[in-house]
Amino acid sequence: MIYLIVLLIHSKATLFADDTTILAISDDVMQLKSDIAIDLVQLKKWFTANKLTLNIDKTYGCEFGIKTSNNDPLIVDDFEIKMSNSVKYLGVHVDSKLNWKNHISYVCNKISRAIGVIAKVRHNVNMKTLLLMYNSLIHSHLLYCIEIWGTAYTTSLQPLYLLQKRAV
Repeated sequence: MIYLIVLLIHSKATLFADDTTILAISDDVMQLKSDIAIDLVQLKKWFTANKLTLNIDKTYGCEFGIKTSNNDPLIVDDFEIKMSNSVKYLGVHVDSKLNWKNHISYVCNKISRAIGVIAKVRHNVNMKTLLLMYNSLIHSHLLYCIEIWGTAYTTSLQPLYLLQKRAV
């Protein structure tokens, strides 16, 4: 039997499939790390009680804000959580400054590969098939979570704009 209740005092947990993310907010970085450590101990106990494991190799921390600390690892019980300047959450690369450059670069790489595929087959397929390929291989990446990362500076979005023009 799996118990779905875990008591997190200082943070909020979000679960999607096999991904668990916790979020905490504080003005004091040292207090924040202490609070997170307490909640991670609780989360680890919950995982153990429900015969689940915490994959340390896929566990990262990221501090968001204007001023961030030195990215020292977070030590919780007998494991170390590596701190990163960027994390991937549900396919969106979120960086500590929320400038979206990492995610935009990721989307540019996906679109560039798709443009290459479309260029190779464009003489062998009709316009309807090309449009279908554009919508599935390019447009879908442009639209995915655009409400979040689409607010980036125009200069950051410029490479995507140029790639989209090239694709069309």
